[in-house]
Amino acid sequence: MGIVAVVVSSIVCITLFLLARWWVEKRKYTGLSKGTTAEGRVIEPSPLVKTGSYLYMYFIAALVLLIPIVLGLSAFSRRWVFEPFPTYWTLDNFRVILQESPGLIKNSFVFSIIALIFGVVFGLPAAYLIVRTKTPGKDALDFMITLMLAFPGIAIGVSYLLAFWEGISLATHWMIMPLALFARRLPYFLTIAHASYLQLDISLEEASEVSGVGKFRTFINISLPLLVKGVLVGVAMFFIMAFQ
Repeated sequence: MGIVAVVVSSIVCITLFLLARWWVEKRKYTGLSKGTTAEGRVIEPSPLVKTGSYLYMYFIAALVLLIPIVLGLSAFSRRWVFEPFPTYWTLDNFRVILQESPGLIKNSFVFSIIALIFGVVFGLPAAYLIVRTKTPGKDALDFMITLMLAFPGIAIGVSYLLAFWEGISLATHWMIMPLALFARRLPYFLTIAHASYLQLDISLEEASEVSGVGKFRTFINISLPLLVKGVLVGVAMFFIMAFQ
């Protein structure tokens, strides 16, 4: 029943995601820059609207900050269950992690960085193929990568272990961890790179190619400098999600 539930939820999530992607790609979201004046028009809301807006923003901020605050206090406490605030403060938790188990943090960094390298090397060309070309099978590639978002991480990990347990003995090698992280987190980077490509005016690339510049040099000199902000956001998102 657990596998069936995962399959059903995956079908629902993928269907909704593809519908959203189809709706977004129906429209053009090219970003164009132009000069603006130093002073813009400022609309002053009424006191009631301003008060309601501040209350709403403070409420959302409190909900978001509640999680890191609770986790931060828990890290410095030995036992905190039913009390409003911790009653016993300690640094032993950090000592255990930094002195007795430093290999865990090291492995997390190493695996995440290797997975990130795989993600950038594969994600940027994949986003280019999906957005800029009419290559047969690009929709299938997008679908297969996006499919990873719908599956729980434990399901992907177990699937990799079962797939590489015999034949290619990768299940007992440390490289299986970066590969699993790469497959699980690649959709986050691809989604951001995909959105960045949609905002890049294709006429800039076409003008470069018409001038006799090849596609690779066009990507390096024209596309990549304009995509660098989105790529950095994707890199940060990929690393954070992989390091968790």
